[in-house]
Amino acid sequence: MNDRETVEKDFVPETPRDRILAAALDIIEREGPTAATTRAISAAAGVNVAAINYYFRTKEALLDAAFSASWEHALVHIREFLSGDPWDPRKGLRRLARFLLEGGYDHPAVTRATLTAPDGTPREPVISSLVEIEREITGKLAALGARDTEPVLLGRVTAFFASVTFPPLIPSAAPWLDGPATRAAFAERAADDLLAACGIPD
Repeated sequence: MNDRETVEKDFVPETPRDRILAAALDIIEREGPTAATTRAISAAAGVNVAAINYYFRTKEALLDAAFSASWEHALVHIREFLSGDPWDPRKGLRRLARFLLEGGYDHPAVTRATLTAPDGTPREPVISSLVEIEREITGKLAALGARDTEPVLLGRVTAFFASVTFPPLIPSAAPWLDGPATRAAFAERAADDLLAACGIPD
């Protein structure tokens, strides 16, 4: 499976609870968060409204669970890109960058809602796990001989993440990223630039 297929591979709902979560995310992506009413979600999931109350109690709890499930699904792939003994930093970071960038363009509404609550505040569990991943990558690069101090190296890794997560959230800020091939090249360059800045050899 290539990285484009990884991004496009949908979560396969196997239980009524999973169908409700998948329906909520699909409605949010297609029509926006305000369209994700309990009635619309239950109809799309093929369950009655009472099932939402049974599994989640409130719509807010349902949406929180949906965004958590979306992020956990993404984390499975992120962990894959950071695994390997020995870890190949160029391959891993390129795959990670392509996954985050293309996933953001394929699912901008869900990406935005997964990162921030309706009032604009960050969803702390997601942000905390992002910071943990940044620190993990920083540690891996340091172990490979990165020449920077830890704070500088962590700053470089954070900038790398920002470069591949920001454009899908505000596409008008990066109009040149106008297709999958252009975005893939941009993502790979971001990974290569990070390694070059850290002094990690080819």
